[in-house]
Amino acid sequence: MTKLVILFIASIFISSAFALQLSAEDQWKDFKLTHRKLYSKVEERFRFRVFKNNLALAQKYQEADPQAKYGVTQFSDMTPEEFKYKYLGYVKANKVSGPRNYYKPNLADIPASWDWTKKGAVTPVKDQGMCGSCWAFSTTQNIEGVHFLKHNELAVLSEQQLVDCDKINQGCNGGEMQVAMQWLADHGGLATEKDYPYTGSDDECKFTPSMMKVNVTGYLNISTNETEIAKSLVELGPLSIGVVADPWQFYIAGIANPWFCSGELDHGVLLVGYGHGMGLISEADYWLVKNSWGSWWGESGYIRLVRGQGVCGMNQDVSTATIA
Repeated sequence: MTKLVILFIASIFISSAFALQLSAEDQWKDFKLTHRKLYSKVEERFRFRVFKNNLALAQKYQEADPQAKYGVTQFSDMTPEEFKYKYLGYVKANKVSGPRNYYKPNLADIPASWDWTKKGAVTPVKDQGMCGSCWAFSTTQNIEGVHFLKHNELAVLSEQQLVDCDKINQGCNGGEMQVAMQWLADHGGLATEKDYPYTGSDDECKFTPSMMKVNVTGYLNISTNETEIAKSLVELGPLSIGVVADPWQFYIAGIANPWFCSGELDHGVLLVGYGHGMGLISEADYWLVKNSWGSWWGESGYIRLVRGQGVCGMNQDVSTATIA
């Protein structure tokens, strides 16, 4: 383990111990200052009550999952219901039964670790804002990786095009990645973010055929078997996945293995790698997942999930776009 990782883990323990010594009032003051929060007097009373409830909930998560660190995040003044409505926009579509477009990996074995962020296939962490467009970010960033592998070019592509134009999905009210991939295949491909910038709200479609940067041809579904997922990740590039992300509201660092992370999939993210590393108390195999809540969330915008246990349903809806 590198000195940098050791120092990082140590800093987490130090900050945790310090937080325990602070009153809820002091933590609230720090939260408002750090995240530049301003409220009316009436709203502040309500938000402070929410904040205190969230401190208690994060502590329960911490006790249940000591390999990761849970605590105060930029979302700590939101009720879990508000958080889910504003940030978790995965909506599963009705699909035909059976393994449609199923991909069978060719690799007999996989490397001990893999990280597409170190191989040039992943753009910087983005921020979806208070728009349930995670499905669009998962889709777009998957296509960024596929385009890089096929054309040796890392292009930053447009989520807003999907939010505005893909009317099969529901814009800021949610959607699903395979639906978006097929919609792009049927409606002219995907523009760059420069040509179609993100606004974080639903608007009229402004896409024209001249904007197309990547010609999407369809999608492939990946197995729920995590060994096959790893093989597909190595072969095909970063993968779109659906997860149950309610507890991620308070995730700070470490290798998350929350048994309470169960239920219906509610968030779309990007699977970019796997490895073996240090959590807060011991080493574990993990998946590396890129989120779309800004680089200040989690581990610089990423979360590590325990590998091999279907944590947070990460193996239940895995896919990748195909391009020309």
